[in-house]
Amino acid sequence: MREDVFLQRKDFFVLDALRCLRHDNSQNQCSKCINICDFDAIVVFKKKITLKSELCTNCGECIGSCPTESLSLESFDITNFVLEFVQKDTNTVTDGLDIPTLAMLDVHHIVSMIIRKKSNLEFIATSQTKEKIIKYISDKIDTANLFLEQIKSGYKAQLVVQSTSSDIKKRGLLKNIFSITKDIKQDINASTHLKKAQKFVPPKVTLFKNSLKLIADELEVDTINTVKGLIANKKIDFQTCTNCGECAHFCPTQALFRTSDNDGIYFQSGKCIGCGVCKMVCEPNAITSPSTVELNRFMFDQADLLVQYEYRPCVECKTAFAYKGTSDLCDRCGTYKNDFEDMFTMAKDI
Repeated sequence: MREDVFLQRKDFFVLDALRCLRHDNSQNQCSKCINICDFDAIVVFKKKITLKSELCTNCGECIGSCPTESLSLESFDITNFVLEFVQKDTNTVTDGLDIPTLAMLDVHHIVSMIIRKKSNLEFIATSQTKEKIIKYISDKIDTANLFLEQIKSGYKAQLVVQSTSSDIKKRGLLKNIFSITKDIKQDINASTHLKKAQKFVPPKVTLFKNSLKLIADELEVDTINTVKGLIANKKIDFQTCTNCGECAHFCPTQALFRTSDNDGIYFQSGKCIGCGVCKMVCEPNAITSPSTVELNRFMFDQADLLVQYEYRPCVECKTAFAYKGTSDLCDRCGTYKNDFEDMFTMAKDI
């Protein structure tokens, strides 16, 4: 059923609708893949991201933009590419030769490659690379360098634009694709097992955390500023939160999750992808994003208890509610009392 209903395909290109941010939350406005596609092959249909296979060219330029990695090329696993690249004796990645398109890379991949290589890297765009893609990868490199500077790695990424024959580019691309396609079944199985093992956490996030763990003993900083699209943090205001649990329910990576007895909410920065879904569904606007995060807690998936409540019966309606140390009324009765205090008093006297 999953194969027929949720996986939308065009040859080797796959859109996994179950992993898309819009799948469980129709209010989500994520459109990163739509913005980068030049062929109008990805559209919103009935509030869901949908692939128009007749327009898709299998270019893969949208893949790196997806925060949940719901887009992929079965013939080119980007996580495997990073792990294989760090074993090679080269510090350059050329668009169309080493990788189908530089746009398949996200900040997580760039940082992971540099940390594991322990050297500067050059990402080479050619005369055949679209201006939009050059701008995209340039922004990703800037973000990666911002993080690398914060952890004092001493290394950085650089974007180089140079002229390259279109014939060479095409031959290199085909060679890259078909060399991996020979073992496509093994690649698909490995990728499937990886996704199952990590539940809802995108592989690039796990790759990034594992890369940081390799240099954990070398890190000179404990706390860094959050980096958009790479590391995020969350805080919940105790007095504002109603403990409805909507943020935990809709979190696509389970970075926010409830305690076993549902009287509180935990947060793991190591699983957060900064999608903003939690803020979107929080009706009282109780969720904020602190500007700093502890690296160790991020790397090792340590959870922070953001809020915890004691449940008491409301003195009026007797319904259990999250007691916040002030009123003995639940939110509903408290609101009613504030709006209709005279009627509320009369009802008590009757």
